[in-house]
Amino acid sequence: MSQNKEIISKDGQEGYKQVAEVMKDSERKSLFGSYSQQRSKFASELQNEAIHLGKSKPGDSTSVCGSVHRACLKGEVCRDGNLSD
Repeated sequence: MSQNKEIISKDGQEGYKQVAEVMKDSERKSLFGSYSQQRSKFASELQNEAIHLGKSKPGDSTSVCGSVHRACLKGEVCRDGNLSD
């Protein structure tokens, strides 16, 4: 936040989305997809609340740490054989 701007992180949303995209099991794919949608809703609610409190529209992005975490998680999914291919 070096630019003095609030950021609503989309790490959870993006992480669950990416895992859902690679799952073989349709039940798990659906579960992780619904988690992603839930996190998207949470982020939207936070953005709306920030605006309501007088903040300019906060930025929304993923973080470097979140990207690294997703890469590690994807590696674990690959290793455990739960990928679609």
